[in-house]
Amino acid sequence: MKRAKPIILTAALAAVVWFTAAGCGPGKTGDAKTGSVAKDPGKGAAANSPVEVTVGCNLELTGDVGSWGQDSRKGIELAAEEINADPKAGVKITLKFQDNNSDVAKSKDAIKKLILQDNAQVVIGCVWSNYTMAAMDVARDERVPMVTHA
Repeated sequence: MKRAKPIILTAALAAVVWFTAAGCGPGKTGDAKTGSVAKDPGKGAAANSPVEVTVGCNLELTGDVGSWGQDSRKGIELAAEEINADPKAGVKITLKFQDNNSDVAKSKDAIKKLILQDNAQVVIGCVWSNYTMAAMDVARDERVPMVTHA
């Protein structure tokens, strides 16, 4: 089971990034919040540059279930490293982490910070469902995709 969790997280992160990047497509830039897409007028190096995606991670890094969030963080970081190391991926992932302290109210605050201050284009949600439930309304209202393994 311990080996399955990083594999699942890797697959989930890859899917989220792929869907986010696919919305932009090669040579395009997009705004995840408004859904607007503009074609890149230039060719050459800029057209072949990887799409940069900021992935916010709202995890239980401390508190009652902090060990679950720490394991998730390791899997997410591994997945991002693997994707960033592959030049064929066409994506450069930047990870932003917020610790929700295994607290429902702090989970909502964490996702707000990830979206509004850290400019996360997609969010990987909490490990436990009660913290996810607190955060999902914010993601929906801000029109930012959120995936979770809760």
